[in-house]
Amino acid sequence: MIQSIYAVEINVSSVNRINLSRGTVSGARVAYSLNIRANWQMFLIAERETFDNPINGLLEKITFFYVPQDRTTRPIGLMTFYVYESAFWVNRTRARRILETENHVFAASTASLNPFSSGFDRTTFGSLLRDASNDEFVRNMIVLPHGTRVLTNNVVWVSGRERPTPSIQIGNVVFIPVRDVAAALGYQVEWDSRSRTITLSRGIQFEYIMNVVPLANRQSLDAVIINNRAYASSMFFTQIFKVSVEIDENNNVYITG
Repeated sequence: MIQSIYAVEINVSSVNRINLSRGTVSGARVAYSLNIRANWQMFLIAERETFDNPINGLLEKITFFYVPQDRTTRPIGLMTFYVYESAFWVNRTRARRILETENHVFAASTASLNPFSSGFDRTTFGSLLRDASNDEFVRNMIVLPHGTRVLTNNVVWVSGRERPTPSIQIGNVVFIPVRDVAAALGYQVEWDSRSRTITLSRGIQFEYIMNVVPLANRQSLDAVIINNRAYASSMFFTQIFKVSVEIDENNNVYITG
């Protein structure tokens, strides 16, 4: 058995290697499946742990490992996928809630660093890590039985219409996608990669330049890059666009005005 980089749970009933080459992984304790992309099949292996006496409602977890191409380095943990009973779910610092139904919460945690210094493994692991860190990517892997009611999370509505890009929570702050929302409000969005600024304009009456800064250094009206998209806090939208922003307990965002 490969050593997981994540905390070991007790009361494990079984640990099994999963065959990713089939392209689909079916749940062991819950009715769901995961669609496995071709590059994941090529470079990853996976193990599933199931639990007889679930701790905090954890029913099963699947840990995906990257297999270095030198074949001498041990497999490196990339992502762990968790399935919880929803009644026992609490927000965990290392697990992101990806999708929730009436009975279950599907969550994920990813490696925080790329352990390879150079070469093919660094590039490949970095690409896979970007996928695993993207909530949309992981959500799209999950296939539920027909008729399963999915509870709404992280959806952004502008003037009553759902937008395709979800909100993201980091710490206690909910970040809202800049380009998607600005476009829905009628603004043109331009990105200058040299100066790392975003220009928002609407005709000749409005122009606003946003600074894109590291997450740790941001101010209330700055933008940050998360999963290759620009996001800002609700304060930016209320102060600059003069719109009303409401955020519910499931991080759904309602923008009007």
